[in-house]
Amino acid sequence: MDKSKFITPISVIIPAYNAAPYISRAIESALCQTCPPLEVIVIDDGSIDDTKFIIQKYKNNVRYYYQDNMGEPSARNHGIENALGDWIAFLDADDEWLPHHLNTAVQILAKYPFLKWYCAAYIHKSQETGEVVSVCKFPRRNKYLINGEYFEDYMQAVPPYGYFSSSTMIINKEVFKTVGNFDTSLKVGCDRNMWFRIALEYPAVGYSTVPSAIIWKHRDSLSHSKQPDTDRTISSIKRYIEIATHKNNNALRRSRSRISDWIKRNLCVAISRQDKELVKRIILEFKPWLPLKWRMLSKAYLFLPFNKGNILSFIKNIIRKFHNILVFLNNKVI
Repeated sequence: MDKSKFITPISVIIPAYNAAPYISRAIESALCQTCPPLEVIVIDDGSIDDTKFIIQKYKNNVRYYYQDNMGEPSARNHGIENALGDWIAFLDADDEWLPHHLNTAVQILAKYPFLKWYCAAYIHKSQETGEVVSVCKFPRRNKYLINGEYFEDYMQAVPPYGYFSSSTMIINKEVFKTVGNFDTSLKVGCDRNMWFRIALEYPAVGYSTVPSAIIWKHRDSLSHSKQPDTDRTISSIKRYIEIATHKNNNALRRSRSRISDWIKRNLCVAISRQDKELVKRIILEFKPWLPLKWRMLSKAYLFLPFNKGNILSFIKNIIRKFHNILVFLNNKVI
């Protein structure tokens, strides 16, 4: 494949597992870009439905790889290893790009050669109803945007209770030689873990405030799980602290507010779900990372009597005053 024909050779990687209902939508959105990618790679992570047969009709335009079911991080790593492009664009099998996604990215990356990664605003839609749930473009963080096209530091760019979507992320392939592959030990949050590690090495990140992808939300997805995994939550936060600590003091300083925000986010989730065990463990494990007012409010929740009738009132009337948590609890995007 002749990369010289492409100003910015981009390999699209789509990890797929039992994605038969929507894999065509993702592939076609990648193939119909106004700025065509160098290639589209689909990594079938051991699907047992008709995913493989659906992909066959795209065999002239898609490179297909099959692997035993090892999880999304492994599938992404498999795609990176086989990619021919200088840049890697990730797209989840149940999401889709708008036609201008790659073109917008190429323009910004060409304008700022020092940028090694890029992402964009996106639209949340309900898979069940097709209705727009929210538009995620982080307006409160736009004050940190340089020329409206990149953030100097990812740690400032990401809002306290939001994150960049993997389906808008485009990363220079050389970056993975520096930071390593996706962590295959993580069943959930492998993308956020990767963005954090990249940010410690390459703080600046390109960004478009114009939504360029549709992220389809499913009721049965992991992100909509009703029961949090206490051990996984605690270990995930500890991992971020360990990564930053082992890097250097500057990395720990830069990431402190970001890590603190994640701790507070999980604390709010635990309170909203009335999971006192998780609240206790978060306070115990991360006391130095929590401001005094947060520790006091959390302890008030633990020791004062609450029932289903007044717990929501507690969250709205007290915690909201300090950190605008109602936005998060109502499942809105800043």
